[in-house]
Amino acid sequence: MNLSPLADVVTPSSSPRLPPCGVNVTGWCMAHSLTWSALSKFEMAEMFRLMADEIRETAIFLMDTNGIITAWNDGAAEMKGYTAEEAVGQFFGILYTQEDRDAEAPQHNLAMAAQQGYFREESWRERKDGTLFWARIALTALRDEDGTMIGFSKVTLDLTHHKRLEECVKEKEETQRIMEAASAGTWSWTPATARLKVSEHLAALLGYPSETYTLSRSQSLSLIHPDDEDKVAAQLRYDVGAVRPAPVMAELRVRGVDGDYQWVYMRAQWRRDEADESLVLHGVCVAIQELKNAQRERENLFARLQEEEQRAQITLRSIADGVITVDAAGAVAQLNPAAERLTGWSAEQARGRQASEVFHVRAHEKGDAEPQEAVLNPIELALRENRVVSAPRNATLISRHGHRHSVAYACAPLRIMDEQRPEGAVLTIHDVTESKGLLDDLTYQASHDALTGLLNRREFAIKLQRTLDRVKAEHSHGAALLYMDLDQFKIVNDTCGHSAGDDLLQQLATEYRTHVRERDTLARLGGDEFALIVEHCSIEEALVVANKVLATTHRFRYTCAGQSFQIGVSIGLIPIHHGTTNVEEALRLADHACYIAKEAGRNRVFVQRSGDVDVQRRRNDMHWAAKLGDAFSNGQLQLFVQPIRAVGKAQRGLHYEVLLRIQEDDSAPIEPAMFLPAANRYDLMPSVDRWVLSQTVAWLEGHAEHVEALEMCSMNVSQRALADDAFRDFAVELLGSMSVPAHKLCFEIAETGACANLHKTLEFIDRLKQLGCRFALDDFGTGMASFSYLKQIPVDFVKIDGSFISMMTSSRIDYEMVRFTNEISHVMGRQTIAEYVADSATLEALENIGVDFAQGFLLGEPRPMALSFA
Repeated sequence: MNLSPLADVVTPSSSPRLPPCGVNVTGWCMAHSLTWSALSKFEMAEMFRLMADEIRETAIFLMDTNGIITAWNDGAAEMKGYTAEEAVGQFFGILYTQEDRDAEAPQHNLAMAAQQGYFREESWRERKDGTLFWARIALTALRDEDGTMIGFSKVTLDLTHHKRLEECVKEKEETQRIMEAASAGTWSWTPATARLKVSEHLAALLGYPSETYTLSRSQSLSLIHPDDEDKVAAQLRYDVGAVRPAPVMAELRVRGVDGDYQWVYMRAQWRRDEADESLVLHGVCVAIQELKNAQRERENLFARLQEEEQRAQITLRSIADGVITVDAAGAVAQLNPAAERLTGWSAEQARGRQASEVFHVRAHEKGDAEPQEAVLNPIELALRENRVVSAPRNATLISRHGHRHSVAYACAPLRIMDEQRPEGAVLTIHDVTESKGLLDDLTYQASHDALTGLLNRREFAIKLQRTLDRVKAEHSHGAALLYMDLDQFKIVNDTCGHSAGDDLLQQLATEYRTHVRERDTLARLGGDEFALIVEHCSIEEALVVANKVLATTHRFRYTCAGQSFQIGVSIGLIPIHHGTTNVEEALRLADHACYIAKEAGRNRVFVQRSGDVDVQRRRNDMHWAAKLGDAFSNGQLQLFVQPIRAVGKAQRGLHYEVLLRIQEDDSAPIEPAMFLPAANRYDLMPSVDRWVLSQTVAWLEGHAEHVEALEMCSMNVSQRALADDAFRDFAVELLGSMSVPAHKLCFEIAETGACANLHKTLEFIDRLKQLGCRFALDDFGTGMASFSYLKQIPVDFVKIDGSFISMMTSSRIDYEMVRFTNEISHVMGRQTIAEYVADSATLEALENIGVDFAQGFLLGEPRPMALSFA
């Protein structure tokens, strides 16, 4: 054996380090780089070689830094089967199993030893002849005095015998666990001694103390139920001369320590004792009490099942749903009367035929008049895939005679007990022909307008979303949305009644249908509003369609009660392109465009294009409408007051007008000129008027001393509120129950608002005057027929429009208008109030004319109500 490389490994030291007592010298030396200062390197290497060669139970060898074997002792040769000549020069990976070599375990172990200084493990290793042995391995990195890596040493112990013993112990423990889990125990009976030995598990199974392991013959027989003794005795008879008597197998009842018997299954085999050739019966007993209980339960259940089967037959014949049962091959076994009616086959005719011949079903797509697609027979699917199969939507059963029924069905495989393979299947068929028709009607009603038969708003939104998705996917194919609002439709309703209005809408919808392409989508959104999606077109092509709708509406005439009515339509048209974000935005923009068409004179088309001033104005209105809504929610609305002073005479008491502002944080209040136009456009004024009236009354009721000094408190009422019966009733109820004298409240009505619906205005004034309230006609002089309306509207004050007041000192015409209005008002018994008084010259002119009251910045700017009278 060549161990000369050790001469380069051993390093002199000042004193030798000896291994601890009981430690293998060679292994310790290899692991701890034992050095002797008294020996030369050559002498040390020779000494190590002699020691290594003498160790036969341990494999010791050396390797260079790449894992190539450089030294190999006799112990390694005996353990691994390779001679020193065969091993030296080989990569030490030849000692690993193929699996470990594929996983590069040798390289990994070298790397770990180099990194940590050593590496230890226990694993299977392979000998030269291919056999495996369990090895404990110590792999050590060898370094010189400078710490430079010069190689590795490896020490291996064969622990195969210990490993096998360990596995045997584990196997025995596992067997014991299995016996415990199986509620089983072993025993042996020797006829020669008539002794029965039982295992600890069997004793425990019967409830006996664990030390009771050996029983006499009489004790053994006393454990067996009397009814089972003969059966067991017959099994125990044997031929003494037989080499191996027949095995013993029996089910019997064994008495436990509590005196109760429990069923066990016994199996035993005769064997001859190796020592004296006597026969010994070795057996095992497994508790089967639960199985016996289950067997009795099954017998009872079977008896009940026979009764239930008779009841089931009666039930099958009486239920309305069809039921078909088949065997494992898919052949029909039974049909109940309902199935006979649906399929057209009698039970006798169908029996033995394949289910696909009797049950013939197709898919019925929505909107199709006839069934389109054959469906794979559900019975075949249930049997083949061993699962429940349900009907597809709109399934149609075609009977033997060609009759069609809309059905819902479900087929379930039949499995006996825990068998995985189905023994057959049961198909239930529910006739939904009537309910499907009902559902189709409901579906139609849910998506169509009940009056015109056009799509309703909900379904139209779905169609519009599909168009948006298509346009985004196909950048080259645009579309357009038309929003249509009828003009003068209310005249027909007011003149002939709502039934006539409904009839007009039905006729007009029919006219529109004739001028709409099949691929386009027409809908009634509600009231007198319609919408149209024009597919695959440019904005110019969509405009042609819009003009056709306009012309169709213009030509349309509706006759009722001998009168002929002509209506118009205002159309907002917007392009739909990949930049249109969603349905809500598209409808909102189209509605804006329609509103602009109405403002421009009605009965026309407005095409919204990017950058339109009118569109920007509408968006500005939207902004202020939203801000007003936030002000309601966040408590940002605030009441201001501006004084009204008597002109040329003493003031009798407090007289002011209540104004509205939006107060955000510490910024300047937002004046109503910014947000009230949007409130009018978006029909928010009734809510604004309710808030102002209720808040003013509440403040006054909380300040009794202020009310004592109050002459008159004026509040504005919008045109929309004047025509709103709900607001009128709200005001009457609130003012009728308040503690503030009603004559101290004055409602200002704009001249244009009062004249828009004169009937409603007069009705509103009459109801509130009955309570004692007073009224003022605001912005007087701006209308074309102001003086004629002044005679009809019973107001107490006339507020001369500020446009005349501000110019009266510089314009003779404006001066005369103010003077004439003041005189006419006095003749009619009305007092006058001048607005926008900003300088003393104007106030002096008003005094000369004889105007009763003045209001403006000269006399007092608006201030918060709570601060003005604190």
